[in-house]
Amino acid sequence: MSKTVIRILLIDDDEEDYILTKDMLSGIEDVNFKLDWVSTYEDGLNAIKCSEHDVYLIDYRLGAKDGLELMREALAYGCSAPMLLLTSQGDRKVDLSAMHFGAAGYLEKAQLSPSLLERSIRYAIQHQKLKESLKALSLYDDLTGLYNRRGFLTLAEQQIKIADRKKREMYLIFADVDGMKWINDNFGHCEGDRVLIEIAGLLKNTFRKSDIIARIAGDEFVILVLDATRESTNYIIARLQNNLSKYNRERTFPFPLSLSFGVAHYDPMRPCSIEEILEQADALMYEQKREKYNSLTQKPNLVD
Repeated sequence: MSKTVIRILLIDDDEEDYILTKDMLSGIEDVNFKLDWVSTYEDGLNAIKCSEHDVYLIDYRLGAKDGLELMREALAYGCSAPMLLLTSQGDRKVDLSAMHFGAAGYLEKAQLSPSLLERSIRYAIQHQKLKESLKALSLYDDLTGLYNRRGFLTLAEQQIKIADRKKREMYLIFADVDGMKWINDNFGHCEGDRVLIEIAGLLKNTFRKSDIIARIAGDEFVILVLDATRESTNYIIARLQNNLSKYNRERTFPFPLSLSFGVAHYDPMRPCSIEEILEQADALMYEQKREKYNSLTQKPNLVD
């Protein structure tokens, strides 16, 4: 059975510390620790940007700068691998600062041993994996697999910054399932959940992978169409309606699926917040839903 390979980068200006660390890791039998070494702050940051390592061992003293500054800058560049701070002497203030800047651990060089170093590296990696799993869970909707409201807002705010910088237009589509309360009341919530799953599938099959699709509430879906024009957005809505009509012709539900839409335009020349554009699209969606409701003589409760 092949050994697990863990790629480590040591950022330390002392070659003797590199040799000592290498000797400690080479004595561990069940894991293949692949240790790389750089001796300057700048080389360390450049290596972190390449994201080629599983964990970073960062010395507190790095010339004119220190390891805490490097951690802060690494996090700003989106570093997701765990970082362990190494120091020559114990200092509670440095320890607390390391935790504040995102360190997965704080190790005193005088107390290091092969077993302590191995345990610290293993723990840091496992802890980071757990954090990433929890983060992913907090951004996705369990039922549909789409982004949830938190995930949507997080990504949409990033895209607004990009749109403002590059002067790109976007469109936000707010889609609400018609008659959801009627479906739940007459066919049960399990059938209602199946409707939501099917709608999510239709959205994923209609929009581009680059577009951000989310279920932000019970029967409310939003799609942020990136780098779009009014013409291309109208086209994709028409395509969704066609896909929905095709689905209804082949449906297994005892009722047709229907969506109401509201479309809001994001103009980088007139910037606004993601909450404001959501409100615009939501209001337009309810206007369409009321028009549908008023046009029916025998109707389920569409306005819910």
